[in-house]
Amino acid sequence: MRTSDLPPLDEVLYHKGSALLLDRVIEHTDLQTIAHIDAGKSRWLQARDGSIPTWLAIEYMAQCMAAHEGLFSYIHNREVHGGFLMSVSRLKIHVVEIPIEMSLHVCSRPLRGRPELGAISHTCSIFTEEGGIESAPLAEGRLSVSVEKVVPTTDSI
Repeated sequence: MRTSDLPPLDEVLYHKGSALLLDRVIEHTDLQTIAHIDAGKSRWLQARDGSIPTWLAIEYMAQCMAAHEGLFSYIHNREVHGGFLMSVSRLKIHVVEIPIEMSLHVCSRPLRGRPELGAISHTCSIFTEEGGIESAPLAEGRLSVSVEKVVPTTDSI
């Protein structure tokens, strides 16, 4: 599916307004989603020196994960469910700050999840737009999210 055929992010994410940190999806397949972020767009999140605090890497990754799951549900005609971050493991942040003028690509790849038990996990990474996903990541980790349990209906049996 071409990215031009995808719905706007605010239709598949619960994040709205200034809480939505992703600018757009630049690639989406069942195996991964890559989103673009203009780090300077969210001025209210800047540190006093004008940089973006590195802890925001977790939120960038979580929103890309949510975008992947929302787009997957949209494409497969399933209901989009909300969730909340349960854990972040193997988190590595390789920079001390994110310069405000930097454009980022965030990649989220699903792991084997257990939506029927209410949990899904993704590996996520953040790269500079210039370097792309083949370059060394600025941050990376595994995120696990609690989601509404998927209960099979009689229509799906």
